[in-house]
Amino acid sequence: MVEFNTCFPLVRHKMNKKNTPRKPSITKGLANSCVKKERLYKAYIANPNDCNREKYKTYRNKLTKTLRAAEKDYYIKKFDAATHDMKKNMAAIKTNPYRK
Repeated sequence: MVEFNTCFPLVRHKMNKKNTPRKPSITKGLANSCVKKERLYKAYIANPNDCNREKYKTYRNKLTKTLRAAEKDYYIKKFDAATHDMKKNMAAIKTNPYRK
């Protein structure tokens, strides 16, 4: 066992807060897009001109549409997977943040 641990040590990876998805529907690509949106916002605040404002606004609006579509697809897939199992279906309903 000692030889195994020396040859294959346990490697711990630090998770970066910016790149880790906060919700299960957010992929790594969407998390990276959120980071890009933050950079565009910081550039707009540092140098507030019309060009930076338009870049930020258009990217923000496209990202918002994409995030909403990703979340909708996530819940549709989750409900489709639990169609014939009432217990899983109720669990999916309870995890939905938009239920009333």
